[in-house]
Amino acid sequence: IVGDQDIMLSPLSIPYLSFQGSSLKWQAAEALQLSVLGGVSGKKWWGSSVLDQGPLQHTFAGGNVLWGQKQNSFMELSYMAGELATLSSQNATLSTLSLSNVRAAGDLRLTPYLSLNSELSHDGSLSAFQSGMQWQGKKLAFGATYKNIPTGFRSLTQYFGWDGTRGVFVNGSYAYAPDTTMQGVLNIYDQTQFADQNTQVANLDAQVNLSYRPLNFIHGSFSAWNYDHRSISGGGRTLGSRLQVEQPFSTDRSIYAYARVNP
Repeated sequence: IVGDQDIMLSPLSIPYLSFQGSSLKWQAAEALQLSVLGGVSGKKWWGSSVLDQGPLQHTFAGGNVLWGQKQNSFMELSYMAGELATLSSQNATLSTLSLSNVRAAGDLRLTPYLSLNSELSHDGSLSAFQSGMQWQGKKLAFGATYKNIPTGFRSLTQYFGWDGTRGVFVNGSYAYAPDTTMQGVLNIYDQTQFADQNTQVANLDAQVNLSYRPLNFIHGSFSAWNYDHRSISGGGRTLGSRLQVEQPFSTDRSIYAYARVNP
């Protein structure tokens, strides 16, 4: 492929990057895929002088080796290197930052419903790690991930990311019936990048959603949440809940009325 394209490799290497360049994938064997790519990102598409108008100009190149198949068990190795150019708005000076990233990742599918995954990434000076599990059943879906990403760790894109984060992130959903579902999130983590040194409370994100949505009948939903970010400088705590009832008047819900209550 030559021209406008994007890549999303992983949260610890390239979370997302749109770029102008070229990429090549070669299916060397049924279970072996080789990829090389490179280009320039001005965070815009083709056009007159677009690469000179953005605050960042990002050049990069690298390769990826995938052994296995992503819908089953697989292992992945990648290396990316690049240079980030930044133009200072104060004195109009151009500074450059060299970036590199070596990544190893894998996914082990134990059953048709259960898989384990891990990823280790190194930016030349710091290493980041995450590991988790996923259960995807007919009614129950559940996932849990542990992240340990030190402050100062750089992904290749240098967009806002997870650096300075250490903790456990859990999410799940259960479909009791086709019209009745429950979803939940529970995250317990430290975020040292924005930490308040005088507070020793771990961040907590907790939310539960219940939904009852029969066809052509009253829809009901209930949500409750607790966000405790007192360990972040300037952060606080938010508690809340909401009950909502809807009455659709068309099958595609283009016309409906609702009432909302915040207990």
